[in-house]
Amino acid sequence: MKKLRWIVPVAVCLMLMSFGLFEPLKGTWSNKNGQTIRFTKGNQCEWILNMEGRSDTFRITYHYEKTGKTSGILDLGPFDRGFLKGKTLYGIIEWSKKKDSFQYDAEPGKSEKVRPKTMNPDQVQVYSRQ
Repeated sequence: MKKLRWIVPVAVCLMLMSFGLFEPLKGTWSNKNGQTIRFTKGNQCEWILNMEGRSDTFRITYHYEKTGKTSGILDLGPFDRGFLKGKTLYGIIEWSKKKDSFQYDAEPGKSEKVRPKTMNPDQVQVYSRQ
């Protein structure tokens, strides 16, 4: 009987993983401003910018941490080129009720000190699951 004690916790973990609760960002998310973020395994992502007829893709790491029931932090970077070279986007995230979209507000910098404390309506980007 002692050998079977691990079955229930493992089954629960597998079930939660299948619902995406351990990796809520995994997949592709887009906003209305020509930005797409593709979150993959190993904390890797692609940030694809389509602006003014040009497209650029940044392959970067990300760090996501849940801080509340519907909130968290999301850091993208560090960037190795472009206008964000040497910086990381330190951000906050707020999930929709259905978890099919999120609001994201971030500031570029070299330390977490630049992270916004609250959402700035003029800066917020809304991403929806694709």
